[in-house]
Amino acid sequence: ETVRRLVEQVIAKTAKSNFTEKAQQTLLDLTRKERQFFDEMMEHERWRRLLIDLSAEHKNSALLTLLLKSISNKGYHREIAKRINQSDYFEVFHGMLSSELGLLGKLAVNGGKASADE
Repeated sequence: ETVRRLVEQVIAKTAKSNFTEKAQQTLLDLTRKERQFFDEMMEHERWRRLLIDLSAEHKNSALLTLLLKSISNKGYHREIAKRINQSDYFEVFHGMLSSELGLLGKLAVNGGKASADE
């Protein structure tokens, strides 16, 4: 676990220091199949954190905005809210608010108890 954490830290530091417009374009030019690794990254909290942090540092990045929306669509709104300024990403936080209000509505209907599928 220690080695994994160290490797992830090195990768995160490298990604943060080397993310440029050219690197973004290279990633956008990949085929959908080649970009599948982003979906795999979003399944792990540490990699989501990296993508969210990169989004906060590169607010004008089309790629990172798209990935942030994907992370939000997967239901990780609270992770995003902890790491970035909500006003910079209206669409993402609108989705988060809608999701949270839907959950509150379900709780109200169920008398304050979460349903089994929540």
